[in-house]
Amino acid sequence: LDLLIALATSVIGVLALYDSRVSTSIVGVALSLSLLPPLSNAGIGLVTKNKEIFLGSFQLYLANVIAIVFVGALILFLLKFSPKNDQDKKRFGIGIATSFVFLILFGISFFYYLQQRIKITNLNNILTHQLEYYLKEIHPEILIEKTEIFVSGVGSSETTSIISTVYLPENISFSTTQQQLLSSKLGAFTKGEVQLQLNIINTLVSSLREEKKQLQTLSLQIRGVIENFFNLYLNDWSI
Repeated sequence: LDLLIALATSVIGVLALYDSRVSTSIVGVALSLSLLPPLSNAGIGLVTKNKEIFLGSFQLYLANVIAIVFVGALILFLLKFSPKNDQDKKRFGIGIATSFVFLILFGISFFYYLQQRIKITNLNNILTHQLEYYLKEIHPEILIEKTEIFVSGVGSSETTSIISTVYLPENISFSTTQQQLLSSKLGAFTKGEVQLQLNIINTLVSSLREEKKQLQTLSLQIRGVIENFFNLYLNDWSI
């Protein structure tokens, strides 16, 4: 999608320079749309020393620059702005071919990254849902507050780490054997090993729910008293 935006902004920029009816300010808007966000994000990654953010954003910035140059040169060529002598033609052909190759390489890289992100997102949704389902089988009042899933490695050496905060009701325990069994069940949805880490917090769930109901009832009673007071006050005022 980012490459498509860069390609579109290149077309808009060249046409704005070519056609006097189109405002030249569109060129700045178009380029800032495709170049400034990844470059700014790369700067954030550099300042925060986050290698992944810096490399990913800077790679996108370079890809957008190449896309803009490639499409811009191609459109100008189609608009008859072509080199005249053989040396310039050769240099133009080398430039177009080189930028096209880099554009394809970046496109493949981004497509692979997109596939990985879709895969991880789907895996996160499945594992989170299954973890909650299996825990509810143990006890229906078990609560899951937060689940984080990390995937490392490729293929058979892939390792999925699941870290979750779990609230157990009173008089309920969760043994190491149960946790290992849960890991093996979740392993059916992944390729490699599953490392499950549950941060167990024992809490009086039923007591908390009862207190919550009492607070809701008290809140409704207070609201009713206030509404009755204002209704009586307004009636007296109208009389």
